Amino acid sequence: FFKTTELRGRSVLGIMQNREKIPVEKVLEIIRAASQVLQEIHDRGVVHGGIKPGNVFMMKKGGVALSDCGHAEIVRRLYPEAFAKYVQSTNGHGASFLPPEDVSPDVSAKKTSDTFALGVLLASLLEYAAEIPGAAPESFTFNREELRSSLPEKLKAIILKATDPDVSNRFKSASEFVQAV
Repeated sequence: FFKTTELRGRSVLGIMQNREKIPVEKVLEIIRAASQVLQEIHDRGVVHGGIKPGNVFMMKKGGVALSDCGHAEIVRRLYPEAFAKYVQSTNGHGASFLPPEDVSPDVSAKKTSDTFALGVLLASLLEYAAEIPGAAPESFTFNREELRSSLPEKLKAIILKATDPDVSNRFKSASEFVQAV
């Protein structure tokens, strides 16, 4: 069965679509909190499989919540023919948050899939925080080869490690990711 909880907060995607400013320090706070929640999920043996701005909520009473935990894996396993459509809609605002090895319906998401998505989320939020003229949240496309030159080297290194095409080079856990941030 599925358990749902009413989330009293706002999705990061909603905040971005409303063009509300998210300062860089707040971006890092969101990423750290999401990483900690993700580690708790992983500690229970669950892979989220769908980290993206629309599934990260800033709660009214503080903190961060992740929604749709495991939804991608359910779609992948039960409805493989629908998975291709899901992959097309998994962008949140223009970027694919699935790592390259996870786009096949025959492959299950892993913890490194979630850390990959955290890296893309960090890149997209930093891009949004930079307020690039004319850029809309929907227009962000993640390309690890074209990270903004004004990003601090430490954050670039974190993004590049999280999104490395070679799974063995990625952060092995959300805890490892949050320690780097």
